[in-house]
Amino acid sequence: MDPYKYRPDIVHGALVHIMYSRIRMAGLVQAVFIRTDEGILIKVDPRTRIPESLDELFCDMLSTKAKGNCGKLLQVVKNPVIQYLPVNCLKIGLSSSSKKVVEPRDYLKTFSNDVNLVFVIGAMAHGKIDNENIDELISG
Repeated sequence: MDPYKYRPDIVHGALVHIMYSRIRMAGLVQAVFIRTDEGILIKVDPRTRIPESLDELFCDMLSTKAKGNCGKLLQVVKNPVIQYLPVNCLKIGLSSSSKKVVEPRDYLKTFSNDVNLVFVIGAMAHGKIDNENIDELISG
C-alpha cells in the first residue's frame, strides 16, 4: 500500500489507545469499527488484545477467534456502519484539525452515563473526516 495514502500506523495507535483505555476496561466500549478508503468495514471486538506489530494485527488476526469460540476478533462486516450503532448515539469525530480543543477526561465527564458515545477516527494520510457522519468534531 502507498504509505502516503494509507496510515495503518494511525489505526494501530488508535486501537492501542482505545483497547487499553479505562473506558474500555470498565466495559463502556461496545464495538470499534475501521472503515477503509475503499469502503470496507471491519468490526473489532472490544475484547481484542492489540498486538505490537501491524503485520500481526491486519494479517494474522482476521482469522483469529476469541476464547470460547465467541466469534472473530476482527471481522469484515457489511456497510453501512450506522446499522451497528446504538440508537440515539452521539458520534464524535477526533481530528487534530478541529478548532474545538478539549481535555479528553474533562470532555467525557460532561456526558451522563446513559449517553451512547461513538468515536470516529480519521486514519488517512490526507483529507479529513466527513462531517455528515459525525455530530461533533474535537481535538484532544
